[in-house]
Amino acid sequence: MAAIETDLRRIQTELDLIKSGQWQPPPQAQSPATTTGLCGKGNKPSSQSPRGPFRRFASADGQAIFVGRNARENDALTFGLANSDDLWLHARGVPGSHVVVRMEKGHEPTPTTLLDAATLALLYSDLKKSGKGEVIYTRRKWVRKAKGQAAGAVTVTQDKAIYVTLDKKRLEALKERSAARQE
Repeated sequence: MAAIETDLRRIQTELDLIKSGQWQPPPQAQSPATTTGLCGKGNKPSSQSPRGPFRRFASADGQAIFVGRNARENDALTFGLANSDDLWLHARGVPGSHVVVRMEKGHEPTPTTLLDAATLALLYSDLKKSGKGEVIYTRRKWVRKAKGQAAGAVTVTQDKAIYVTLDKKRLEALKERSAARQE
């Protein structure tokens, strides 16, 4: 229980830093074992940069898109980072990541941004293997968590749906923009 509370405090701190625009990846820590080559299998230092609290992408229109990695991150993203006017998306009827698009009050997402975010919702869900499916979307203010619901489980009202087919070119462009944002 203490480990969960520690993780929750760490995620909340990172959320606060993201909201203020001051979040930076932590520096690569090197232990003597990693510098001397004494790491066993599974303990090798990562060649990738440290990951932040959410997957981050940019739509073709430059809108910030955040994707949760697991149920706890989905809750932190939806109920911690997201504002009430942000766009929230999820693959219909299957387990998957919550996707949030930063939106200014009174603005609607462009069709390109909506399709980019829906593509990510489909990609990071159990519909990935089929390569197509329905994605629901609504403003974050219409997403609720009932008392006692499991992590990541939500109740959605006033949702709309978009049918998406995974497009290899769109995915490559999203991943390129994601890599460019993290450099």
